Amino acid sequence: MSQAHADCPHCRQDGSEAKHIALKEVRIALAGNPNCGKTTAFNEYTGTHQHVGNYPGVTVDKKEGYVSIDGVEVLMVDLPGTYSLTAYSQEEIVTRAVLAPEKAEEKPMAVVDLVDTSALERNLFLTVQIMEMGLPVVLACNMMDEARKAGIQVDTKELGKQLGIPVVATVARSGEGLKDALREAIAFGRRGSAPLNISYGPDLDPVLTKMERLLAEKGLLTDRYPARWIPLKVLENDSEILRQVERMPDVAAQLRAELEIRLEKSEQKARREAERILADARAVAESTFRELDAMRSAQNEENDHQRINAARVYLEENPDTVCIASGGQGEDEPMSEAECIRDHLVAGGIDADRILLEDRSTSTEENMRYSLPMLRSLETDVESIGIVTNDFHVFRALCLARKNGGFTFYGVPARSTVFGFIHYAMREFFTLSVSLVRGYI
Repeated sequence: MSQAHADCPHCRQDGSEAKHIALKEVRIALAGNPNCGKTTAFNEYTGTHQHVGNYPGVTVDKKEGYVSIDGVEVLMVDLPGTYSLTAYSQEEIVTRAVLAPEKAEEKPMAVVDLVDTSALERNLFLTVQIMEMGLPVVLACNMMDEARKAGIQVDTKELGKQLGIPVVATVARSGEGLKDALREAIAFGRRGSAPLNISYGPDLDPVLTKMERLLAEKGLLTDRYPARWIPLKVLENDSEILRQVERMPDVAAQLRAELEIRLEKSEQKARREAERILADARAVAESTFRELDAMRSAQNEENDHQRINAARVYLEENPDTVCIASGGQGEDEPMSEAECIRDHLVAGGIDADRILLEDRSTSTEENMRYSLPMLRSLETDVESIGIVTNDFHVFRALCLARKNGGFTFYGVPARSTVFGFIHYAMREFFTLSVSLVRGYI
């Protein structure tokens, strides 16, 4: 897709490769979750006209490259793969800094957001967060060929109508749809877009509105972020935003006061709701629990299947990767979870020599505690580790892994059913709270 820049006044020739030394272009950011095909798309866009460095103060790669399309010179900025715009990882912090830079001239005109079409719901979480920041977003439904093979049909026009943004079907490996996505991004960026305002309910919306007015009056961070986005991050206890807000102590004090009022009201409402829910639950608990036990048993089996299958696919696509099957043996189980994982992987065609066993752990925290030393003892250097687990469990697993440190970690999520995701996501929330209290993460 990239074109030669031999006639460009901003280029110089270094051997066979043209390198830019000055900028006079449209800036487009390329975003997406890990493993959505974003690197493939970036390479297709820029070819050899790209350069790689590091963002200041972090080890995350900074990749930029040039592409010419319809007479427009475009600087493509490849954002780190991330699931959200929270401030928990270097990738997330860097992505936010690129989308809302300190220098206005460095802000992207628009964002091409690549999503895995087969996991659309999960991927759209990042899309919505970018839209809340007020950036024009073009949704590129990638891996559309695989989705079609799996019988997944996506009405891109209807999806675009529902989201209020352009939606384009793409296949990064072949280049299908990438030019269309870029053209849409340029056109949308020139038109501009307002930040997406989502209602968070009658309890939270008035608080957000009040905090939004205060920030707008004071001009605090509103030159970089939408006024409504900032109080959302304050309420989420976002460390990066809180650090910047503290530069104006009087405003910070008012925001904290509003937060305390909201928490107090939420606690009172939660107590009232809990009393009502418990009263209702007692009447139907016995029959409900019997039904849930049967559903959970079937769901656990399905989750195990999906997780092992995701690991098998990843190992097939990455033949040099070593796998640690981690999990101990329960009192009523004929073998350890690690042995079961290994046997299923071998039956699926994975060489047993690539699989190491960790069969002592009885929790996710122990999975990490016992597995990581095994990786450190390998003769080969291990730079990054993929954590294969169910999608509802990825966040906590990565938190526990990063607590142990020593490697770069990323998630390899196995997709859950709708029921499974809802049920286990609630369990993960409470387990995560316990892990925080106990200092595991």
